[in-house]
Amino acid sequence: MPMAIQEDANIYINPDALVKKSCTEKVLLGLRRCKNAANGRINITIKNAGLLNLTMIFYLQADTNELGYYYSGEPLNTQDEKTYTLDFDKLQATYGHIDQIQATPVLVQGLEADACINKKLPIIVSGCG
Repeated sequence: MPMAIQEDANIYINPDALVKKSCTEKVLLGLRRCKNAANGRINITIKNAGLLNLTMIFYLQADTNELGYYYSGEPLNTQDEKTYTLDFDKLQATYGHIDQIQATPVLVQGLEADACINKKLPIIVSGCG
């Protein structure tokens, strides 16, 4: 029996099982702002300027090394803006010093979830006001 799913329902996937591959030109992100917030948090506002609904994974980097990730299963619908709040102090306590966050769209189609490595949006942490 078909099941109705609310448009704003979280999407549950295993971030460790994401396939990293190139995605269609219909996937496009825009950074609206990055701001250091209270209590060691960073607010990152992203616009989905593309034509497909997404979720987001944030890859954490120091120099060119990938340290870990933060996954958000909240939908980012086409042409919407969303502010993601990352507990930056906690992430650094877990992974060590983080220089850059790469906001990467996750495209979920059917049973596949792909991290769009050709659509990464680099965010230099020191540039967050």
